[in-house]
Amino acid sequence: MRRALFGELEGTCITRTKSDKVPHECSTIVGIEESVHEILMNLKNIVFRTVLIEPVDLCIELKIERGRGYCTRTSNNYEDRSYPINVVFMPVRNVNHSIHSYRNENEKQEILFLEI
Repeated sequence: MRRALFGELEGTCITRTKSDKVPHECSTIVGIEESVHEILMNLKNIVFRTVLIEPVDLCIELKIERGRGYCTRTSNNYEDRSYPINVVFMPVRNVNHSIHSYRNENEKQEILFLEI
């Protein structure tokens, strides 16, 4: 059950970013405290947390895809200035279950509880 919920349900994630002002994934951007790598890690969680220390004009192109499970993105070609992001497409992050038995008149029954 856990494997089916984790691996078979589709999710949506940002899978690639592109910016004309970012020459490399390990770069920094003047005016932003976090490195480009830290910003990409924030995008994996679809929460864009960036501390601006001065006004910045920044345009980032995002590629959003649907898929299943975990996907490792590799690319040796940074010529187009796009950087792949390893993603977890699973919309379910945690699954627990428990089975509780009880008696109903002369019959024993069980209830399955799923915490998703």
